[in-house]
Amino acid sequence: MPRKRATADASVFRYRRGAGREHASLDSNFTAGCMSQNELMANLGPYSTALNFSVNLLGTPDTRPGTWGTADFAQNIATFSPPAEHLVRILRVYGDFIGWPESGVPPSGSSCEIGWGLKSTKPDGSARISVGYDNSFVWLQNVITSVSPACRAAFDHDVGTGGLLESDNKMVSQTFVALNTTGLTIHMEPTFVVVYQFEPVAG
Repeated sequence: MPRKRATADASVFRYRRGAGREHASLDSNFTAGCMSQNELMANLGPYSTALNFSVNLLGTPDTRPGTWGTADFAQNIATFSPPAEHLVRILRVYGDFIGWPESGVPPSGSSCEIGWGLKSTKPDGSARISVGYDNSFVWLQNVITSVSPACRAAFDHDVGTGGLLESDNKMVSQTFVALNTTGLTIHMEPTFVVVYQFEPVAG
């Protein structure tokens, strides 16, 4: 009898050890599945929205070294509304940027540089390159002349690497004129679609 009980106990022990390994394997698979699901759910989106801004600029005399004519810029602010504990990352921006004189034709020999870009509210400059602007993730420019009094720049940019906004969730659209010798107010419109996602705050 004792021998049979010992044999039975050993059999039960072996079964339990095997079951333990099976349960451990199941637990491991379940945990891995949960982690994968959490990773999939970490980012919300992507979402998209269309924006248009209308800006008229003549500029004031620019007396900085190496410049001439008039210059000025205008900013439009778009504020996103992510859930609590999330940041906004801009993934893609596509559309066009157009400009022409509000009225009249540029005189012969005159010209005006126009430009537009998107950036976060992070301060200008870069910690990694002396003349960089890490806060800017789109930047376009063109020129208006008496020969070409209107211009258009189409674009489609993947900006995910530099498109993380600050915790204020604000995206700055900045339009400018520079080196303007036309004497005319320039009308400009960036029209674009923004593709973005909400990401949990790290840590």
